[in-house]
Amino acid sequence: MLEITIPEGMTELCENAYTYLDDTILKEYTTSQKNKQASPESYRISESTIHYLYLCTLTDRKPSKENIAANDFYITKLSGSLQELTPYGKAISAIILFKNGRPEEAKNVIESL
Repeated sequence: MLEITIPEGMTELCENAYTYLDDTILKEYTTSQKNKQASPESYRISESTIHYLYLCTLTDRKPSKENIAANDFYITKLSGSLQELTPYGKAISAIILFKNGRPEEAKNVIESL
C-alpha cells in the first residue's frame, strides 16, 4: 500500500488542513441528518466526501471523536451508492471499504466494476 510521508515542517499545515476537512464533513453530516426526512436528495454522499474518506484511508488517519459517527455513516453509505458512482468513485470506495474492515462490501464494489 502507498505510504504517505509528511515532509518536515509541513506537519502543522497538514493538521490545519485535516481540521478544516473534518469540520466540513461534520457540517455536511449534521445538515444531512437534519434534512434526511425533508429531502432524500440531501442523503447522497458527495464526491468531496468520498475523497476525504480516501485521503484518511491512505494516511491511516482515524476520525476525531466528533467525526466518528459521520465517518461511519458515510462509509456505510458507500455500499448503497454504487449506481451513483463513476468507475473511479467505485474503485476508491472499494479501497475505503476494505481498509475500514468491510472486505465483503469492497468485493461487491469491485465486482460491480
